[in-house]
Amino acid sequence: MKLDIQGKLPSVALVFLATWLLLILPNMG
Repeated sequence: MKLDIQGKLPSVALVFLATWLLLILPNMG
């Protein structure tokens, strides 16, 4: 179970980061 979560964590982090950048950068610009 832990290995499965750790395996998915990087992809989840990338999706979260990409969404955050898309939401924040236009507001800063």
